[in-house]
Amino acid sequence: MRKTTTYPGTCPYYSECNSICLASISCMFVSGINALLRCKSEDHDNCPVFLSKVLRSA
Repeated sequence: MRKTTTYPGTCPYYSECNSICLASISCMFVSGINALLRCKSEDHDNCPVFLSKVLRSA
């Protein structure tokens, strides 16, 4: 999968223009509050989908 342009502190797998998570196998839609709490913060490494992606690619 392709990565999107990221900003410091955001998840590298979050596509803000489409509001989808590219770390998910199915490219799931991310709602506003989840995106704010996980994807657009420095805490994206606590996201279970992000952690799954990192473990799958290791």
